[in-house]
Amino acid sequence: MNRVTISFDFELGWGVLDSELWIQREQSSLYDNLRGHLDVVFEKLAEREVPTTWAMVAGMLAPPLAEEKLGYLPVGYRNAVLEFQKQAKSTTIDARDIIDNHWAKIESFSEVASHTATHLYPEVPGVDSDCYKKDVKMSLTLLEQFFGEKVRSLVFTRDDTTFLDSVATIGNLNLRTECLAYGNRSDGSVGRIIKGCKRYMSHVPPSIIEKSSMGCTTQSGSLYFNWYGGRYVFLKKLQLETQLNRLLHRLGTDEPGDYHVWLHPFNLAETPDHTSRFLWFIDRLVALRNSGQIEIVTMSEFSS
Repeated sequence: MNRVTISFDFELGWGVLDSELWIQREQSSLYDNLRGHLDVVFEKLAEREVPTTWAMVAGMLAPPLAEEKLGYLPVGYRNAVLEFQKQAKSTTIDARDIIDNHWAKIESFSEVASHTATHLYPEVPGVDSDCYKKDVKMSLTLLEQFFGEKVRSLVFTRDDTTFLDSVATIGNLNLRTECLAYGNRSDGSVGRIIKGCKRYMSHVPPSIIEKSSMGCTTQSGSLYFNWYGGRYVFLKKLQLETQLNRLLHRLGTDEPGDYHVWLHPFNLAETPDHTSRFLWFIDRLVALRNSGQIEIVTMSEFSS
């Protein structure tokens, strides 16, 4: 039976703390408005008992992170973290209200995962594998203290697996890696455009699940549930709609394949119909599950 997993890269303003983008989003009330969208999403997940994985930046659950705990970070990024924590509104930096209001509704069939402690990413000047690994390890400690359970999965920040080998030495983690159907910086602008055009014509790629020699399991992404950002939003939305329909059709057949869909919660508040389309997708998956055609699982279950 085919399986589907859905993971959320949950980061609020932490995901762009070293740029002015968080300020722009805060001023547009994006993080405030997100709460209402998540109210609806959590209710749907609870009502339908849909397993999902929430990869959280641990700093959202323990703000402010004390300066003495951040000594492993490159100086420039450490200063950006500290300044972000001083300036940002609580709704931009703190997710405890969201978790307190909703997590109990889905806790029994959902998974907490790591998205690092501060959203450190490999392209930060001065970052190396050791400090990235320390950021991951601190996130595991903070998340396990907050939720009182073992954290078994990780989503790499910005889908960049540069330090995968270092993170793998932590042991026994399920790691979401990049989807090769999407462009990255190494492809260049032309390469990304070519890959974008190909997605109009190609099927959604199944997730590649592999066990490493160090006990970790990697699982590649399949479909990014987002059309917002940059130019050509209409074309991006058309592309996502095309891919969603192809994926749902394939899941309704006997053709084998496991699929990993991911999104950022803040994307749900960026366009009026993003949340409604995601809920539509959830309903279609539930219908396939209830007819015995697919399983919906967490990242940890997906790796087993």
